[in-house]
Amino acid sequence: MNKRRSGFTLIELLVVVAIIALLVSILLPSLSAARSSAKSVKCLTNIRSQGQITQLYLDANLDQFPVRQGTATGGTGVYNAFTPSRAILSFDKRPIDILTCPEDNEPIRDYQVGDGTPALPDTLGIGNQYNLNPGHVIRYSYGINNMTGIQPVTEAEKQLFNPNFGAYAQPARMMLYADCAWVNARAHNVAINDSPQLKGRVGNAAAPIRMDKLATIPVEYGTPQATLSRHRYGSNIVFMDQHGETVTQKDCFNKVLYSWTETGDPNQGITTPPNP
Repeated sequence: MNKRRSGFTLIELLVVVAIIALLVSILLPSLSAARSSAKSVKCLTNIRSQGQITQLYLDANLDQFPVRQGTATGGTGVYNAFTPSRAILSFDKRPIDILTCPEDNEPIRDYQVGDGTPALPDTLGIGNQYNLNPGHVIRYSYGINNMTGIQPVTEAEKQLFNPNFGAYAQPARMMLYADCAWVNARAHNVAINDSPQLKGRVGNAAAPIRMDKLATIPVEYGTPQATLSRHRYGSNIVFMDQHGETVTQKDCFNKVLYSWTETGDPNQGITTPPNP
């Protein structure tokens, strides 16, 4: 007697394939969003770690931030601009990968670690701290609030910069670390409210250019753009009170403070800085 063979018909196979394709189309966006969220959390963890090290440094140094030489925009070179961050990192060394955002895909932010001396002015100067060859390259994705890293000399500078933590009266709104397009550059010239480039630089953290000097920032990068945020919902920021947030591009203007004289109202501000 002939036995009937069981199996799938062509129609049944096509239905199964269609169902699988539908499930994949539903799940892939969710998986992509989950991966993106995980990377954003990793990024925020990185800068919170840097914020914690900074707090330890402040506790040991009478609430004084480390400073670099001069007040020139861009720090007159990478090594000098990175001086405050280098001092903080050496105080309580953490893994070097806390300096890299997993969503930072721009090689424009690749820097050699250097040998720890000014002999290599275009390097970060941290190779000796991590026992790395001076030519080793890392992607440095973050920026410290450069208002804290300059010792003011002139009266005009005193209206912008202050290395005294106590001068920053609104720590819950004052940026300490953020997704940033370059190292430590203050990206403005006369006054904190003279142009949007400083806040635009944070808002445009994924910009494929180096935004280390105001004069070199194209006009189109001067305003935060959603397409140039590293993360799904904006830029990661750690504030001076040590809390972290993912801040929308719009809120880079109206929620985050940068200079110790800012009050949220550009027409108001403290005029006499406390003694550093």
